[in-house]
Amino acid sequence: MSNFHWFLILFSIVLLKSSTIFAQDSDSILIESIEIEGNKKTKAIVILREIPFQQGEYTDKQNLEIIKEEIHNNLKNTGLFNYVVVNFIEKTNNLSVKIILEERWYFWPYPILEHSDRNINAWLSDSPLEMINYGVFFTQYNFRGRDEILRFKVRLGYKEQFAAEYSSPAIDKNRDLGITIKAAYFRQHKTPVLTIDNKLVYLENKDAFIKTYSDFEAGIVYRPGLYLKNYFTIGYNSMKISEEILQLNPLYSVDSNASTNFFKFRYTFTWDKRDYIYFPTKGYQFRLRAENKFFTTNSSNKYLLETITEIKLFSTISNKFFAANGISVKKSLDKSQPYFLKEGFGFEYNLRGYEYYVIDGNNFVLNSNSLYFNILPMKIREFSIIPFEKFKKIHYSLYTNIFFDAGMVFDKYALDKTMLNEFLFSFGAGFNLVTYYDRVFRIDFSVNKKMEPGLFIHFASPI
Repeated sequence: MSNFHWFLILFSIVLLKSSTIFAQDSDSILIESIEIEGNKKTKAIVILREIPFQQGEYTDKQNLEIIKEEIHNNLKNTGLFNYVVVNFIEKTNNLSVKIILEERWYFWPYPILEHSDRNINAWLSDSPLEMINYGVFFTQYNFRGRDEILRFKVRLGYKEQFAAEYSSPAIDKNRDLGITIKAAYFRQHKTPVLTIDNKLVYLENKDAFIKTYSDFEAGIVYRPGLYLKNYFTIGYNSMKISEEILQLNPLYSVDSNASTNFFKFRYTFTWDKRDYIYFPTKGYQFRLRAENKFFTTNSSNKYLLETITEIKLFSTISNKFFAANGISVKKSLDKSQPYFLKEGFGFEYNLRGYEYYVIDGNNFVLNSNSLYFNILPMKIREFSIIPFEKFKKIHYSLYTNIFFDAGMVFDKYALDKTMLNEFLFSFGAGFNLVTYYDRVFRIDFSVNKKMEPGLFIHFASPI
């Protein structure tokens, strides 16, 4: 090949590279400055961690509106601010970012007066006055302005608890690595010991504690990006129960031991791009949790491994309509589990319309589907009569929805086999009030597979 041909090839490569760089430059804009207002306590480094660029970098000029919404959502989802306003001031080739924040109230010492059942509906249907907890709960959010959390709890009554917790989302310069430390001690005069016909059977001894339970955990959080988190947790649990419990249910603990101790190792991965994590209208979340428990006592089951996988999708159909779909799958090793660890539906995971039931099992599949209509878009009202600045401005919005849920619990070892290995479903409609400090008040009218109607109250989004 002649020198002239080599020259043409090299010239073409240089020209193509230059054109690409020029095209990239023409579609990019320089972040000239980032200005933050209203962060009286919160450190700037906490806020800057939620922004997908840094001062002096370039960003895509074509996606400025998407980026602005992304910054707003990221800062709201920290739970540190009641209101967030993001403004972009665009010049010829530069962009100035101005963020205006209204911080929340972070110090919450309040008395405890609460029900102690699986949910408020089950509590109201039982003996509500006998299952009351009381005490004090101290929480300091945004400790030192670094998004750290301190908690102390003294709870007496039906389920006594003494607990302390410290967590920090970031302990390194880049705010990629965080830690969590928890310690809790429970003791109970009354506790569920058996499930019959999908109802909890309680044992009570007013003169002695029939169950004590200690829980210690330490964990590391690794957050390599804005939306990915990895949780590595190690813990130790110690439980002691009375002989009365074992007489009623020999399978309550491991190999009918009155004392059960185990280490637990848990890994959780989350990929979360929801617009508002407490009541999402668009985005998605993927969560995987794997936990292995190693029992220190002599046991035929030295370890128990379980995984839970969750996928949640939220789709905006129009200005007024959005859909929410979620699926959760729990899979455990094929072996018998002690009763106190066996949870299917009725505790952390619920099938709407079955609030009065408990379905024990090692494995389950749960699918939830809702279609929402926004009756009242978000309104902001300021009440001058409220003397506290962080509480006088209130926002609220109202949604109505229809839903269809379905699921199954699988377990060949459970004593109560009612509703096990059976396709379950429910349908209904409801109202959802979303207001400040991430509060969701929900009323559902549902009908389950047994054609039992019910009106149920909840304080969280169902999906």
